[in-house]
Amino acid sequence: MRQILIKISVLVILSILLVACNNKEDNEAEQSDTPVTEEESSSKETENELPEEESGEEEGSDTEDEAETDPSSANTDDLPDDQLGLGIGDTATIKNNFSEHEITLNSVEIKEQAGESTSELGNFVIVDLTVLNTGDEAITADSVFSSTNLASIDNSSGFPWYYLEGVAEEWPNEIPPGESQTGALLFDVEVSDQYILNIAEFLEGLSNQVSFEFTPEEAE
Repeated sequence: MRQILIKISVLVILSILLVACNNKEDNEAEQSDTPVTEEESSSKETENELPEEESGEEEGSDTEDEAETDPSSANTDDLPDDQLGLGIGDTATIKNNFSEHEITLNSVEIKEQAGESTSELGNFVIVDLTVLNTGDEAITADSVFSSTNLASIDNSSGFPWYYLEGVAEEWPNEIPPGESQTGALLFDVEVSDQYILNIAEFLEGLSNQVSFEFTPEEAE
């Protein structure tokens, strides 16, 4: 009798499990057979595409901002060619973001003493220059020669210029458009067989470069 009851219990449990499994399979089949509407499909595709579109817009915006703030965006195509190795009596044309002008090296004088001052490095070099303003705005000699130095073949770093009363006087304040001024710049430099006057040397990308070369024999 006991064995019969055990068998009946086992059969009941198996029946319950089979029923449960069948119900689960039916539910899954119904879900897989349910059609997806076009609205739901397009909604899911839009959600998947949105991050990429937004990312693309941001990248494009960054590219435009970089182009607007790029320091190299200055219009260097309009600059004249560099004019290097000019000599005494030659004229150079300079154009930059601030002005347009011509510079002529009229003459050079080399001496150990200038006025009451004696050279500390070897000799004084006095360059006589004429600046013609070919632009539309007034300019000053200080701005024209703001990046000017005199180098020797033994010292390429160059020496700065300065004014000296009675020898190289300060230039007038302004040079109006179409007018010119003549003046001098004084350099205290080492003795050398050759000198190089560099103008606009440190304005690369903003101005064309100009240099005049001369020897002591060519100086007055």
